[in-house]
Amino acid sequence: MPAVQRLIDTYLSLRVGPEETFLLVYRRVGAEPFKRALYPEQPVPSELPVATAREPVGAAELAGSASR
Repeated sequence: MPAVQRLIDTYLSLRVGPEETFLLVYRRVGAEPFKRALYPEQPVPSELPVATAREPVGAAELAGSASR
């Protein structure tokens, strides 16, 4: 199915009535449903894992990993 048709189908499924325009739906629900419609196999940025801070690596640890 072409991308534009997926966006239209998503819009039509989300609107509360025929008087609600695409822009009103987008402002109400945000971009997430439309991103899912376009990229169903890929995680949406808000679902991607967040990197956490690591402890600083000491010089001895670096030297040990270089010899492996």
